[in-house]
Amino acid sequence: MSSPPEVPLRPRKSQYPQLDLLRGMENLNQLVALVMKFLHDKDHDTLAASLQPIAKQNDLEFRSVEEAAYTLEGILKEAVESKLSKKEVVNKFTSKYGFTAMAASMLGEEYQLQLKPVLSSVFNNGLSLNGFANLDWKLGVSVASKQSMSAPSPFVQLRIGVEKGNSAIEYHAIEMSIPQFYHLLAEMEIAKRHMTQDKL
Repeated sequence: MSSPPEVPLRPRKSQYPQLDLLRGMENLNQLVALVMKFLHDKDHDTLAASLQPIAKQNDLEFRSVEEAAYTLEGILKEAVESKLSKKEVVNKFTSKYGFTAMAASMLGEEYQLQLKPVLSSVFNNGLSLNGFANLDWKLGVSVASKQSMSAPSPFVQLRIGVEKGNSAIEYHAIEMSIPQFYHLLAEMEIAKRHMTQDKL
């Protein structure tokens, strides 16, 4: 009696899909430098323009690189606020985010190089690292028009208040489809689980 054919194992899905494309990026240090600079100048236009050549050099979609950059920004912002050392950042990226020792070391080196300007900016201008202020949301339904005869589709609109360094609140509106909204919820659930685990 012949044994049943082996079913190949599926690769385990990463908990941080936005970071997957960074692990093998040759110019990772350049991206880290851009993100660290963005932490204190918050210039979205300059960051977007600087990410374009990085995406082209690595033959990646710009949107994917942009999402990875903003994910990386959140992680590095937490590292700066926690005053993590280069060694602690390297250990975090190898143990928690699955980076190779070489990639994590490259990232840690650039983090250390850019840390002083970021901290100097925070010291001189107050807490320039943006913080969450509030969130409003509403549901909507797109309607057909003469230009587009597609069926009406629901969407979610988020309005996020961000605290700036001078105590002012800046609002950003984001519109997303229902699948995109569910994806956001899934990412938040992952973050919640990790926050709970860190407290244990």
